[in-house]
Amino acid sequence: MFRGKKFIYIDNPSELGKFYVHHAERDLNESILTPVFKPESIEKNQTDLIPGYIDRELNFYSCPIITNYIKIKKYEFIEIYVKEEYRNVRTATLFLEVYDKTLENYISETITLAEKLQICSIDFLNFNHIINFLNKYVDSGRDINKIDFKLFSKSYPKLVDKQIILQNVKSLDLKVFEDSKNRVGKDNRFWTEMEVRNLPENEYLKDLFIKCLSKQGRKLIADFGVVIELYSDYIWSPTHPRKHLENYSTESIKETLIMDLAIEFNSEEYVLSSMEIKTCYNNV
Repeated sequence: MFRGKKFIYIDNPSELGKFYVHHAERDLNESILTPVFKPESIEKNQTDLIPGYIDRELNFYSCPIITNYIKIKKYEFIEIYVKEEYRNVRTATLFLEVYDKTLENYISETITLAEKLQICSIDFLNFNHIINFLNKYVDSGRDINKIDFKLFSKSYPKLVDKQIILQNVKSLDLKVFEDSKNRVGKDNRFWTEMEVRNLPENEYLKDLFIKCLSKQGRKLIADFGVVIELYSDYIWSPTHPRKHLENYSTESIKETLIMDLAIEFNSEEYVLSSMEIKTCYNNV
């Protein structure tokens, strides 16, 4: 797996969001000590990458690698051949500690990736995105205890384009109603309101949807989602029961919503929010 490799080099260990472990060689004249990982064969099918530093004479000094809010203790790679499946099975595990922004508290975690392929492709490169987004997560001031580490075994965090907006707007369930209220001795109140259901599960995106929808009318939070009051007036006229306006077109509302969302959407905030354990779900 690491045949012929004495050391695995690291670029930008102290730059937020730019940590990069790679296969290329490094010019040792850049500094007195260079951060590296040293491949070490533990067993026949296991290789660990031990963190540390080398000097200009290639002397290795073992110690954890620090990148912003993360202490990397080691990478572990295990690869076996499964005869029944005629393929290699490789697992890659990252052992790390994640500190909060105060650097006073931390959690110890392992992140394991597994792959069953005839030619295995998982290596330390797969963890670069995870490490960088974990650092950005902490730097944003979020709670490290809310990180969903199990998520990383299925997919690594990556920026999304604004297509996600169109997908979620398309999934919205919008229903418009007319309602009224009797006011003794005063003009009665009449209004048109829109129930918004099936909001995005992502907390950042859901909050952004509610914020942008609120620009189109007064916001009222409901158990199922949100109600937007589109229009209201006071008229001396008899009141009536609440009724659904089945033929009311919401296309212009969606178009305005898409434009507002496109202006305010932050892909990085979306990803950081997606990294958190879901505490509640929008089930309507």
